[in-house]
Amino acid sequence: MMAPNLLPMSTYRKNGHKAFVKSQKKAKNVSKVPIDPVNAKLPWKNLLPKNDQDTPTAKSESPTVEAAKKDENPVAESNKEKKKPARYHETGFPINVENFARLRQVIIGLDDTYVQGNPLFTVENMETIYLAASSSLQKVQNKKQDDNNATAEMNIAFQDVKKLSTQSKNIFVVSGVPATAIKRCELLNHLIQGSRVEPLDKDATDDAISASHQSRVQMIQHVDGLIELFKAYPQYNPPAFIGAAGWDTRRNAMYATNQASYTTSTALKLERISRNNIIQKPVTGLVEVGQGVKKTVMGIFGFNSPQYAMVKGIEFRRLQGWKNL
Repeated sequence: MMAPNLLPMSTYRKNGHKAFVKSQKKAKNVSKVPIDPVNAKLPWKNLLPKNDQDTPTAKSESPTVEAAKKDENPVAESNKEKKKPARYHETGFPINVENFARLRQVIIGLDDTYVQGNPLFTVENMETIYLAASSSLQKVQNKKQDDNNATAEMNIAFQDVKKLSTQSKNIFVVSGVPATAIKRCELLNHLIQGSRVEPLDKDATDDAISASHQSRVQMIQHVDGLIELFKAYPQYNPPAFIGAAGWDTRRNAMYATNQASYTTSTALKLERISRNNIIQKPVTGLVEVGQGVKKTVMGIFGFNSPQYAMVKGIEFRRLQGWKNL
């Protein structure tokens, strides 16, 4: 009978020393792979010190955990390099003007200690630029509001055109007009709806070129065609709002609001160009002057001076393509 706590004789060498099992031998020149007890679900993971797992004071996590987190949430890394939204430049203009006002106030406070030979960086020129920039910002807002109002009126004029066109077509085809007139009316209605007169065969292999006649100018032209068609056939006698006279009134409103939208949109674009020149233009623009004033303060008082500390944190945003202004 084998004694307790003793291994079988086969595990011992002749000299009495314990033999190594081949599976227990360590491989040479093999890098150690870190084992993450949490992901590996080992039974002894709860016995590990909690400071290495749960407390926020842990310095770092194992490479396995970090790799797993990147794999689970690949969007997290890409979010760090998000592009600036489209409104960035639009909101950057008021920020530039506000920061320029802060800088101007500091220069006024420095009084005679701020010595400047360049007329661009004088307090008087800063005042002129600030007033022009503030006025330009207000003008842009006014033009933008005018454009929004014109767009809203245009949308009302073009509202329900598709629905009313279908109603007119349904009445026109049963009013006793010739087949050619019905075909013309159906064609115009298809153009207004933006659909094909003849649907494509789903089994067709040839490429089909299609143009949707949905621009505002084209819609007005299609309505013109309906009006001419309805006036040519007195048999068409629908309710007044979709009769020839009703469509004529709607068509005039569509044309007038569309032209007004062009006017307000052009005025807004021109005012934005003027604002960009005042604020972003090289050499004489608000941003360039602001940067020059900051450099002047640093040159007079030094980089580590308390005077420069008052202005070095004031930032100015560049507009993309500002060098082309």
